[in-house]
Amino acid sequence: MYRVYLDTGVDWYRYTGKPQMFEDAMLAAAAAQERLLDPELRGIISKYLRVGEEMGVQVYEN
Repeated sequence: MYRVYLDTGVDWYRYTGKPQMFEDAMLAAAAAQERLLDPELRGIISKYLRVGEEMGVQVYEN
């Protein structure tokens, strides 16, 4: 679910140049990771941290 949200945020940024959806998705995924401690979700977050940095979007890591 978070991967789809993050992918949508990336596509939205590429289409509109607005990073808000991607940033919101990163915050939601990080909050879920704190609750769930899911190693797969941690890997997804790590991937999208790199994607965000490549796009030049400020990303968050909790």
